Amino acid sequence: MEDSEKNKGHRARLRKRFMKAELRSLPEYEILEMILFYAIPRADTKAIAKKLLEKFNSIAEILNAEIGDLKDIDGIGESTIFLFKLLLDFYSRIFIPAENQKHFNVLSNWHAVLNYCRLTMGYKKKKEFFRVLYLNRKNYLLADEFHDDGTIDRVQVYPREIARKALEYDASAIILVHNHPSGDPKPSGDDITVTKSIIKALEPLDVIVHDHIIVAGFNHFSFRENKLL
Repeated sequence: MEDSEKNKGHRARLRKRFMKAELRSLPEYEILEMILFYAIPRADTKAIAKKLLEKFNSIAEILNAEIGDLKDIDGIGESTIFLFKLLLDFYSRIFIPAENQKHFNVLSNWHAVLNYCRLTMGYKKKKEFFRVLYLNRKNYLLADEFHDDGTIDRVQVYPREIARKALEYDASAIILVHNHPSGDPKPSGDDITVTKSIIKALEPLDVIVHDHIIVAGFNHFSFRENKLL
């Protein structure tokens, strides 16, 4: 039997098994293997899935991986990279809707916000990223803006730029978010200092900082929960 026919039969059997299985009962490599069906029509996606998980450890880390690192895996091309980036965008919209985000109450959907931050930033391994959620008086989301990226342990943040954006959006409050590639979400001295600088820059505008969240993988650190705000 030719390899293409073998793969076709294997894919059909795996799909059939998945449709009969309980949610989250198949191993992660088989879920990834089936996702790859849609980007890689004929090759053995099981081997590629296992290589991806060996290098990146989880599906979340694969979706957030750098393009160059993905290309290092034999069998990964532009179609697969496109699919991963598309899925990352798709899943992010489950937590925070894109089209009607201005009717999304951030504080009433706090777990969804945390999951959104973890998914989109928590698995970044090479750089720190910094974003700001701008809220109105009812805590509805006005804007979700990426502000800057930096090195593996530092990102440059400009309090005046955040204050300018708060004025532009007529925001009443903000939530700060950044990641720690080290895997430890505990704040550094610089994290605490820059948070205080942002609070000071916003005071004349009557804009409050609801929280500063640091994400690292599935873990997070909340300044408010830990009484640093």
